[in-house]
Amino acid sequence: MSKKRAARRAQIISGAISAIADHGYERATIQRIATQCDITPGLIHYHFKNKQEILVAVLEELSARLLARYEASLPTQDDTSTVANQASSRIDAFISALLSRELGEDQHALACWVTIAAESVHSSEVQVHFDGVMLQQHALLCEALEQEHRCQPALAQEIATAILAQIQGVFLLSQASPALMREGFALRQVRASIRGMLILAMGV
Repeated sequence: MSKKRAARRAQIISGAISAIADHGYERATIQRIATQCDITPGLIHYHFKNKQEILVAVLEELSARLLARYEASLPTQDDTSTVANQASSRIDAFISALLSRELGEDQHALACWVTIAAESVHSSEVQVHFDGVMLQQHALLCEALEQEHRCQPALAQEIATAILAQIQGVFLLSQASPALMREGFALRQVRASIRGMLILAMGV
């Protein structure tokens, strides 16, 4: 793919994220996305066959941003002295990537994510793609949990699911009732909850 084509696709994806955040998935029409990008609808159709292709690209972009934040949160080898500490840091890096404001905030991306999550409840087309992203995040957490405390796979899956459920709840609350979200609340509470789950499950 040429740099020009890649840049145009990135522009459209960014416009789609903003349009979904501002108007909801159903009302984020090709026309609205085009208006957001200041281009013609025909140019969008040149790069994407339909809205579903745009949705996939949006989810891939949001996942890529999360991965970049996750990698930025990982400590260097000098910061950790044992394999267990490194694995523990992977879990903390994951929740920090999603909840820490120190890495910067992207309110449009968050609003877009919550909108897509809500739409997935009603649309099988959206749900299958959203589920794919969540399964990737779940697998990352399971791997870290199994290495951290040698959790059995079944236990790691349950704890990983609980972590994701809390984070998604935080995301929803931050959009629906932001006044409840005190500075640093989400990160502190999810960290404490993970620790509590591990104590109950593993006696650590």
